[in-house]
This record gives sequence, structure tokens and C-alpha cells, in this order.
Amino acid sequence: MSREKVRRGARPPYALATKQSAVLRAEAGEKVSAIAAELGCRPNRIYRWLSDWRAHGGEWPERQRRRRRRGMPPPGSREREAELERLLGQQQAELDFFQEALRLIEQARRPTVGTGEPSALGSSQPGRLNRKAR
Repeated sequence: MSREKVRRGARPPYALATKQSAVLRAEAGEKVSAIAAELGCRPNRIYRWLSDWRAHGGEWPERQRRRRRRGMPPPGSREREAELERLLGQQQAELDFFQEALRLIEQARRPTVGTGEPSALGSSQPGRLNRKAR
């Protein structure tokens, strides 16, 4: 009998009744390897169920929900919508700030032509300031 390769991390979900039955059979003395072969899983999964079962005094621990990122309310809620509006406003303010800064930089780079005054950046020939005449 060939064993199919199972992707790592891809575990088939087992019903609570299946886990309960496997744990009770293991507690009664049946071989864990035989139970695992029947369920199509590895023995370490049965041992994990046994340890969870024993750690919680013969009861199954409640399923823990996956944690969401801190500070972000659940999707579809008014709080989430308000948080996204706030973030959008903050990004728009930052965008306005950087656009104004870029405008000022570009304005400072433009040479003043025809006024007879030197440009804001100094010499129009960069790199010639500290060279000695030959």
C-alpha cells in the first residue's frame, strides 16, 4: 500500500467525535499507531490530542480564533470604516506635504534668467569651485 504525500501544514480537519474516540481508544490501551493508521494521520497527532485532553482535565480545549492585527477592527464594522477613513486622510496629508516640498525644491533649482542675479544654487558650472586655474 503506497502512502500519498501530504503537503506540510495541510491538515484535514477532524471532528470532535473522531478525536474523542481516538483519545478514548488510546486511553483504553489500544496502540496509537493502529489508531493513527485507521484515521490516516501520523501517531504524533494522536499523542498531541492525548496531551491536550489530559492538560484540560479530560475535556477538549475551546478553539482559539486567529488573532487579527492589533488596532484594526473586524472587516465590515463601523470602527473599521472609521479607521480606514482616518488612514486615508493621513496619507492624503502626507501626499500634500511631499508635493509641496517637491514644488519648493524644483523652484529652488530653476535658474533665474535675465535678472542679473546669481541663481539660488550658486555657480552654473558645478565642480569648478575649488579647482586652481591652469
